[in-house]
Amino acid sequence: MIRIFFVLFTLGIFALMVKLGFWQLSRAEEKSQWQAELTSRMHDRALNFSELLVLSEQTDNPSGYRFALTAKALSAPLILLDNQVFDGKVGYLVYQLFEVTPDSPKLLVELGFIAAQQQRYQLPSPPAVQGEMFLQGKVYRKEVNPLSQQLFADTQSPMRIQNMHFAQLSEQLGYQVMPLVLQPDVLEGIELPRPWHPLPMSPEKHLGYALQWFSMAAALLLLSVLFVLRQRHRNSG
Repeated sequence: MIRIFFVLFTLGIFALMVKLGFWQLSRAEEKSQWQAELTSRMHDRALNFSELLVLSEQTDNPSGYRFALTAKALSAPLILLDNQVFDGKVGYLVYQLFEVTPDSPKLLVELGFIAAQQQRYQLPSPPAVQGEMFLQGKVYRKEVNPLSQQLFADTQSPMRIQNMHFAQLSEQLGYQVMPLVLQPDVLEGIELPRPWHPLPMSPEKHLGYALQWFSMAAALLLLSVLFVLRQRHRNSG
C-alpha cells in the first residue's frame, strides 16, 4: 500500500513539474510575440492626443506606441507608485497630471524614478513640471498585480499609491484620467531616470525556468527508478 502511494505521489509531482515546464514554454512564446509587437509599435508613426484617446479605449495593452502632443502640467499633487526598483535601489515612480484641454481626460506623465528615504513615513520631494510643453515618447500600461489590485492611496502630498488602478485614481483625484501612462523621451528640467520595462520577464527567463522544471522532473524520474530498482534488488536478495 505504501509503495503504491509512493508511486502515485511521485507520478503526480512529475506530471506537475512537466506541466509547469510546458507552461513556461508557452509564456516564452507569448513574450516573444509581444516583444515583436512592441518593436513594430515603436517604429510606427507617433500618435496625437485624439488617437491616444481612441487607443486607450480600444486596446487592452497600449504599451509601446509612440506619442507626440502638447499639454499643460497641472498643479495637482504628484503621484508616487510604491515598491519600484531601479539600478539596485528601492523607490518610487513619480507621475504628474497634464491636460490638453480643460474638458478632456487628464494624462498621467511619468517624471521618472526616485529613491525612497530611509524611513518609510518620509516621502521624497521630486521636482515637478511647470506650464505647457511639447511631449513625445512611449506609452505603457503596467500589468495588474494579481495579489493586490487596489489603489491604496495615502492622503499626504505627494500622494503615494500601491497599484496603478486608473478608475480609483480618477475617483481619488477628482479628474478623469486616461488609462495609460506617457513616458517622455526628454523632460526639460527633470533629471530623473525613466526605466523602460514593458516586459516584466524576458522570453529567455521563461525558457530558463522551463529548463529548470524539466530538469527537476527528469531528476525525480531517475531517482524514482533507482529507488524502485533498489527495492526490487533487496526483495530478491
